[in-house]
Amino acid sequence: MYTLKRQGRVTEQQIQEAAALFDRKNLEYKYQTEVGGLTGGTGGGKRYYMPLGILFHIAAGNAQGLPFYSVVEGLLTGNINILKLPSGDDGLSVFLLQELVRLKPNLSRHVIVIDAPSTNRKLMQSLGKLADAIVVWGGDEAIREVREIFRQWGFYVMKKTAFIWKNSF
Repeated sequence: MYTLKRQGRVTEQQIQEAAALFDRKNLEYKYQTEVGGLTGGTGGGKRYYMPLGILFHIAAGNAQGLPFYSVVEGLLTGNINILKLPSGDDGLSVFLLQELVRLKPNLSRHVIVIDAPSTNRKLMQSLGKLADAIVVWGGDEAIREVREIFRQWGFYVMKKTAFIWKNSF
């Protein structure tokens, strides 16, 4: 059993449930439905997918494991990932990322974790300058705040996730 910083303990059952989301079959299904599959072609034409490069993830703090999930999506698409932990993070995402890197050490080059407040606008801007795109999870207010920091970037919202990219694309 893993002890979280703020919210008690994670049970073995919770770990197993989370692991099921990330088993090969589920990840291949997710990749198939969201990216178009491993084959690269649909409807007689061919699609080519390329990583964006560096993703800066800003995750909401109200969902355990969400920061981990966001980084896994970035890894699946071949990106380097900078994760800014939410202020309410309980340690689960860091624990899961450490375990993932322990199992797949080559991923360590693709994951950077920063524990700093979102109110540090200078740091946020510096991290954003390193990134080719920003992935924001949160409510309207969180997305509005990040959009304000990165005004010059393009902006797209899908449900409660915002994707922000440099206009140079």
